[in-house]
Amino acid sequence: MKNILFQVNKVNKSFGITRANHNVCLEINSGEVHGLIGENGSGKSTLISMISGMAEKDSGEMFL
Repeated sequence: MKNILFQVNKVNKSFGITRANHNVCLEINSGEVHGLIGENGSGKSTLISMISGMAEKDSGEMFL
Protein backbone atom coordinates (compact mmCIF):
# COMPACT_ATOMS: atom_id res chain seq x y z
CA MET A 1 0.00 0.00 0.00
CA LYS A 2 1.37 3.40 -1.00
CA ASN A 3 1.64 6.21 1.52
CA ILE A 4 2.07 9.28 -0.70
CA LEU A 5 4.00 12.08 1.04
CA PHE A 6 3.55 14.55 -1.79
CA GLN A 7 2.51 14.67 -5.39
CA VAL A 8 3.19 17.17 -8.17
CA ASN A 9 0.94 17.12 -11.27
CA LYS A 10 1.62 19.08 -14.47
CA VAL A 11 3.32 21.98 -12.66
CA ASN A 12 4.55 24.89 -14.78
CA LYS A 13 6.69 27.92 -13.97
CA SER A 14 8.03 30.58 -16.32
CA PHE A 15 10.10 33.72 -15.87
CA GLY A 16 9.09 35.96 -18.76
CA ILE A 17 9.61 33.91 -21.91
CA THR A 18 11.96 31.46 -20.13
CA ARG A 19 10.24 28.23 -19.12
CA ALA A 20 11.80 26.92 -15.89
CA ASN A 21 9.46 23.95 -15.41
CA HIS A 22 7.02 22.47 -17.93
CA ASN A 23 4.41 19.83 -17.00
CA VAL A 24 6.46 18.40 -14.12
CA CYS A 25 4.93 15.28 -12.53
CA LEU A 26 6.38 13.67 -9.41
CA GLU A 27 5.19 11.38 -6.64
CA ILE A 28 7.18 10.67 -3.48
CA ASN A 29 6.04 7.86 -1.20
CA SER A 30 6.90 7.27 2.45
CA GLY A 31 10.24 5.50 2.86
CA GLU A 32 11.58 6.47 -0.57
CA VAL A 33 14.79 8.41 -1.16
CA HIS A 34 15.15 10.49 -4.34
CA GLY A 35 17.68 12.83 -5.89
CA LEU A 36 17.04 15.73 -8.24
CA ILE A 37 19.71 16.08 -10.91
CA GLY A 38 20.05 18.08 -14.09
CA GLU A 39 22.08 20.66 -15.94
CA ASN A 40 22.54 24.23 -14.74
CA GLY A 41 19.39 26.23 -15.41
CA SER A 42 17.16 23.17 -15.80
CA GLY A 43 14.68 24.21 -13.07
CA LYS A 44 15.78 22.09 -10.09
CA SER A 45 15.90 24.96 -7.59
CA THR A 46 12.67 26.39 -8.97
CA LEU A 47 10.89 23.07 -8.43
CA ILE A 48 12.20 22.78 -4.85
CA SER A 49 11.18 26.40 -4.18
CA MET A 50 7.63 25.68 -5.37
CA ILE A 51 7.38 22.47 -3.32
CA SER A 52 8.60 24.30 -0.19
CA GLY A 53 6.19 27.20 -0.75
CA MET A 54 8.90 29.80 -1.39
CA ALA A 55 7.75 30.32 -5.01
CA GLU A 56 4.33 30.26 -6.67
CA LYS A 57 3.62 27.92 -9.56
CA ASP A 58 2.01 29.31 -12.71
CA SER A 59 -0.26 26.28 -13.12
CA GLY A 60 -0.66 22.66 -12.10
CA GLU A 61 -1.38 20.95 -8.79
CA MET A 62 0.67 20.08 -5.72
CA PHE A 63 -0.59 17.92 -2.88
CA LEU A 64 1.50 17.88 0.29
